[in-house]
Amino acid sequence: MDTLTGTISDQIGSLALMMIGASTPDPAPHADGITFSIHITATDSDGTRAPRPQFMTTTITLDVNDTYTVDITRPGDTGPETYFHASEIYAHQLETLFLRLERGTLTGGHHGPRPL
Repeated sequence: MDTLTGTISDQIGSLALMMIGASTPDPAPHADGITFSIHITATDSDGTRAPRPQFMTTTITLDVNDTYTVDITRPGDTGPETYFHASEIYAHQLETLFLRLERGTLTGGHHGPRPL
């Protein structure tokens, strides 16, 4: 596991990785971050939870301002569709972000910093 991959995985935390069903113990590195599969129960913007968990793809990218962009896509009828997008996420917010996604208390994403 390279340094960036290890750092991001540590910042997410092992509890959050287990709760979101991260299927790749060593996330695949890319130029500025990591990509891995997760298994969570989707929640629509109106708060309706899906009847069963879905596999989704998560990409976490380190931005030039030392924050992260988190993109989560899920299979759609015509290809991958965005389930969640957030930018300007600080390292200490990663674990909370993934735990809230799994619990269904965070949906749709946002742009810019706000309390998680």
